[in-house]
Amino acid sequence: MTQVYHHALPAGTRISSYEIRDTLGIGAFGITYRAYDHSLDRVVAVKEYLPSGLAVRVSDGTTVSPKSQAETKDYQYGLKRFLDEARTLARFHEPHVVRIITYLEAHGTAYFVMDYEDGESLDRRLKKTATLPEDEIRAIVVPILRGLRSVHAQNFLHRDIKPGNIYLRRDGSPVLIDFGAARQAIGERGRNATGMVTPGYAPFEQYLADDKQGPWSDIYALGATMYHCVTGVAPVASTERVAAVHAGEPDPMAGIGGTLKDRYSAAFLEAMRWMLQPMPMDRPQSVDQALTALGAATNDVPASERSATAADTSTVAAEGIDLDIDTLTAENAETRRLTPDSGKPLPATLQRALATLRAWSGDKNRRWALAGLAAAGLGGLIVAAFLLFKSSPTATPPSTAEPDSPTARAGVVAPPSLLKQAEPEIAASNWGNVTRLADEALGKDPKHAEALLLKGHVAYYRDKQTGAALQRYGEALRLKPGLKADPRVVTNLVRAVDTVGVSAATLLAQYPSPAAAKLLAERTGKPGFAARRQAADILARWNERKKINVRKLVLLDLDEAPECPQRREAVVKIRELKLKEALPTLKKMADVSFLERVFTNHPNACLFDEAKRTIAVLEGIAG
Repeated sequence: MTQVYHHALPAGTRISSYEIRDTLGIGAFGITYRAYDHSLDRVVAVKEYLPSGLAVRVSDGTTVSPKSQAETKDYQYGLKRFLDEARTLARFHEPHVVRIITYLEAHGTAYFVMDYEDGESLDRRLKKTATLPEDEIRAIVVPILRGLRSVHAQNFLHRDIKPGNIYLRRDGSPVLIDFGAARQAIGERGRNATGMVTPGYAPFEQYLADDKQGPWSDIYALGATMYHCVTGVAPVASTERVAAVHAGEPDPMAGIGGTLKDRYSAAFLEAMRWMLQPMPMDRPQSVDQALTALGAATNDVPASERSATAADTSTVAAEGIDLDIDTLTAENAETRRLTPDSGKPLPATLQRALATLRAWSGDKNRRWALAGLAAAGLGGLIVAAFLLFKSSPTATPPSTAEPDSPTARAGVVAPPSLLKQAEPEIAASNWGNVTRLADEALGKDPKHAEALLLKGHVAYYRDKQTGAALQRYGEALRLKPGLKADPRVVTNLVRAVDTVGVSAATLLAQYPSPAAAKLLAERTGKPGFAARRQAADILARWNERKKINVRKLVLLDLDEAPECPQRREAVVKIRELKLKEALPTLKKMADVSFLERVFTNHPNACLFDEAKRTIAVLEGIAG
């Protein structure tokens, strides 16, 4: 029997060519329907943006409107991110990431249309079986990681991985659904933490108002999902775990050892432990590292990452979670809560944790806020506390040693001026001396980011090995994301975009340099489109979008975007910007016979209507 949702669109409602048949599910930020596509005679899934805390369905039964004028800005901001999510997902053709067919705006809100998947969620499966055997967990986690690899390569995150957002098709293959862009966007604007995170699955950094998330954040959530598959319950909230660790107390994580050693391999449990480390710098920094830890896809993972993975997982085994299945009781299986009294400062343990995370990020002049500490059970009280601080100009700078590196554990400060020491040698092309400096630093600390950067220079300039140089640059950036890129790295990566391709563009987009992103944004040809998208994302994050010549780039996207929805987006933008110079190209694109449109799989099939509208607008201006 179909469940009735009072705020959902009734069966029979038409949105363009899509007829709502029934409601599949409802969440805090939207409603998902099963619908029939009359134009292509197929069943699809349609997701509607309707954040229940900000908007309501008005009396006509279809229109969505903000609850009040005060909610309008947050509603519109979330709507923009919802559409950004649709545009991003439309680029992917990964079998294990939900596929967006198209997206549209109507009735004061937006919708995106997805492939309809027949099956059940992992959450529903676990309600029946409680736990899963290792081979079934691997069959779910490994494909999801491979799908995430493509997502992360576009500088995009899922942000809400949990059993309810992993769908299992009838053939058993998994697909990742319900990305959390709108949820995160509204959370960034200071909304109450209720619904912004999923306690137990959300990593510590996701509770922070400033965005210090990365691949390691999705990896934590997937590790938490593995934990649920093994134990039958969600992990303890990450905030409580971090507070305990920084108070010098044992991690309160419920045990998963003991009798489970007979059911799960040591390698599997070690990989899960590593993925579930409470602080982000202690986890795998990339999907490839997580895959390697699970013993999967080792052929396409660089050897340096495989060796680093082996070393790090052994460290986790020695220093990680104390595991004992006998401690899994009702008391510690629940999410326990931190409840500081109103008006009192945040516990010192979490202040220390935030300071550690801040030092790791390398961002000394940010203001941080803890949006929420943890949530009670269903219907419970959200207890929120806020910490706002800014580094003082006179404050002692954090150690440049990595927080969990051998150097840091030994209390030794890594040489802060290694790049400066090497500068005269680089200028004189004394690559032997540069190598010696780097090797000496790596002998003391194998994870010395600046030394790895120097090894990248040697590979690029002396050995003429662009691939090896990119690998070293990538290692340095993963170890120390806040490392300021020296001009040589930026220059080398820009050149490599034209020779190596997307891997160089992806790496360049990660550097905290508006100049780097501007160079990236000016790339043309393949992989110019992906590079420009990455540049636009990072410049928007810095409020530096003005550095991009938008008119030029939209025209480039119209010619070079690889997928029809991306070209359609360019057509809409051309109409908004009134770019009359695009008229000849648009007319050529729209000059397709009716029969060809209907009976062929035309590459521009999705944009014909938008192109006609845009041509009419531009011709009106020209006339």
